[in-house]
Amino acid sequence: MKIVKLATWAILSWGSITLQAQQTGLVTQYDKVSSVLNPAYNGVNRAVQIDALTKSQWANFPGSPKINVVGAQMPLNRDFATGLSFQSMKIGKFLNANPISNFSVAADLAYHKKLAKNLNISTGLRLGMFSYNAQLGLLQANNPNDGAIADNNYNIKTPVIGGGLLLYGKQYFLGVSMPQYAIVGKEQFNMYNLNYVASPMFMYTAGYLKKWNKDWETKITVQARQFKGLPMHLDANIYAYYKNQFMLGYGRRNNSSDVLQVQFKFNEFVWITYGYEHGYIYDSQTPFTSHEFGVSYKFYQPSKQMFIEPRNY
Repeated sequence: MKIVKLATWAILSWGSITLQAQQTGLVTQYDKVSSVLNPAYNGVNRAVQIDALTKSQWANFPGSPKINVVGAQMPLNRDFATGLSFQSMKIGKFLNANPISNFSVAADLAYHKKLAKNLNISTGLRLGMFSYNAQLGLLQANNPNDGAIADNNYNIKTPVIGGGLLLYGKQYFLGVSMPQYAIVGKEQFNMYNLNYVASPMFMYTAGYLKKWNKDWETKITVQARQFKGLPMHLDANIYAYYKNQFMLGYGRRNNSSDVLQVQFKFNEFVWITYGYEHGYIYDSQTPFTSHEFGVSYKFYQPSKQMFIEPRNY
């Protein structure tokens, strides 16, 4: 029974399906894939950039979710940038059920405008495709009439839209986004029992960087995720950077989980990251651990940059 509830938890963590529904990956190192979570981020660093994360969520449980997120962005000029994103989630095979899985691909367009010496605004639009597959009806439960699993076998393919807004300067950023909405028709919605999943999500992010000297810099970030009808999820992180070569960070989530993050510069263009999360799920007494690995590639284009100095966000 516990594994059934964990499966439902995984779907809740991923958002919702309604007439217009939220479906986006939630990762520990969310500021490493900012362009995926907010289309307006594309082009902020005026760099050709590819970011990829793979997460083993609740790794100490069999059949735990595996999440993959990839974002690519490229500035077109000083005002416009494009982006591509790919997200997937798969839950391993349970007792009598095939995996729960979904994936999405989308293209972004972002526009940047300089408002003042250290104040810029950007907006982003996202269009793409989303696929969702679930066979919850094959899960075994103590109560065969459990509404969380009864008759919930379906495969949905649908277009998605998304958008975001970002205010930023050399040392700060402030953003709001609705990362990705699957547009599900009324007929399709009425065919399935989709009432147990969460509601559409708004995401808010903010951060501030402080350069102490030529070697050391710190960054503080916060993120809030608001699902309609559910308590707000809050994250806070602090990072220390040394010579833009090495980073060590700590994060705290309001679900009582803690995160450790490390990043190092592999060569002129590539950064490697790792995140470890420990907390509790299900009944607030069941411990979990999650592991997340990432890689980033950045190639700066000075002729298209608003700021020549690289920024760690």
